[in-house]
Order: sequence, then structure tokens, then C-alpha cells
Amino acid sequence: MEEIGKFLGWATAVCFGMSIMSFVVKKINLWIIKQFEKESQLRMFYGKFMRFIIRNHMYFGIGAGALAISHLYIQISNGKTSLVGIMAVTLMILTILLGVAMKKIGIAKHKWLLYTHRSVVVMLLFTIIVHIILVG
Repeated sequence: MEEIGKFLGWATAVCFGMSIMSFVVKKINLWIIKQFEKESQLRMFYGKFMRFIIRNHMYFGIGAGALAISHLYIQISNGKTSLVGIMAVTLMILTILLGVAMKKIGIAKHKWLLYTHRSVVVMLLFTIIVHIILVG
């Protein structure tokens, strides 16, 4: 059971990492890739990669949330809970709820939702890093 809990924890981290790649690939595109010629092979490949990440951002995030909840359940079942881990799952759920709210309401009218979503993601990233350092 312990191996399953560890696997779910790392799978959560990978899904979360893929989800936040949406922000990263957009910045790389803006700062670096846009400088290449439009016909450049690198620019065309990167465009396809970026579209894949952006289109699947929501699914990676939901997957990370589902895996995090499963990870928490397994850890509680094994009697191995972590306060930082519980904080991370709570922030993960809040991040997903804010994402769903943005999808339903729309970002254009409520930019504060986007800024709040991103702020919670930053807090979640630091919480996950601390959790990995403390627990492994």
C-alpha cells in the first residue's frame, strides 16, 4: 500500500507539472520562439507542442486533483498523514474550483478569478515542494 501511495503522490506531481506548463510554454513562446521565422521547423514544432499543452491544461489539472485526493486517501488509510500534504490537497481542490468557475463564468468579465487562480497555483507549487522535501 505504501508503494501505491508514493506512486500516486508522484503521479500527482507530474500531472500538476504538466498543468502549470501551460503558463510556462506561453512565456517561452513570447520571449524566445516568436523571434524565429514563421517557417522555422522549431517554431512549427513548438506551436504544436504548445497547443497540446494548452488544450489539455484543464485535464492535467483535474487529473492532478483526482490523484491528490486518491493519494491522501491512501496515506490516511496507512496512518501516514502530513499537514503540508493536507494543505496541498486543499489548495489543489481550490485551484480546480477556481478553474471551473473561470470556465463557467468566463475570464473576460472577472479577471480577478484568473489572478486568484494563478496565486493559489503559486502557493500550491511551494506547498508541494515543501511536502516533497519533508516527506519524500
